[in-house]
Amino acid sequence: DRIHFAITANGLDIMKTVGKSPQRIGYWKWITGVPGYEHRYWQNVLRVKHRMLGWSGRLEYSLKDGRRVDLLEQRDDGFRKGIEIELSTKDVENKIRILSDREVDELVLLYKDETLLHFARSKLEKIEGIAKEKIWIGLIRDYVEILDDIIKHAETSGNEGKPEGSIPDSDQDRKPNGNIGEI
Repeated sequence: DRIHFAITANGLDIMKTVGKSPQRIGYWKWITGVPGYEHRYWQNVLRVKHRMLGWSGRLEYSLKDGRRVDLLEQRDDGFRKGIEIELSTKDVENKIRILSDREVDELVLLYKDETLLHFARSKLEKIEGIAKEKIWIGLIRDYVEILDDIIKHAETSGNEGKPEGSIPDSDQDRKPNGNIGEI
């Protein structure tokens, strides 16, 4: 089984006390200590996982109006998904414009922190006139877990690289509290 952790400062201290490699601990502290590095790290993790499922992606994709999306993923059938990774910002209104401008078919808003997630979710609930069923909002770790489950299913069923449906646009792949459309 694959496993992926976003290790907290307390977790790193515990790893140090049980004798884990100081180099690995230092490396993770370095990455998470600089928001730009951590942001790029998550972009690449998500890009690789989508690629394993047959999607093609572009980092920091420029949109028509000069804005950018953190990660744009596209399937062979033309379905486009915009993924925004939020480590500190709460700018939800600007992020959802990508849907109304029809730049993507689905928007994934990922947050590192539960406090930011709850704030963004409450803002989305108040916004009228948006296609909430086309927005998946949740924690980065939950989305990575969903992708890992789909990858594992594809590998064990012999359909490697051929996912069943979109990620995670089907009800069975959604976390109960991760989808704004189900609130």
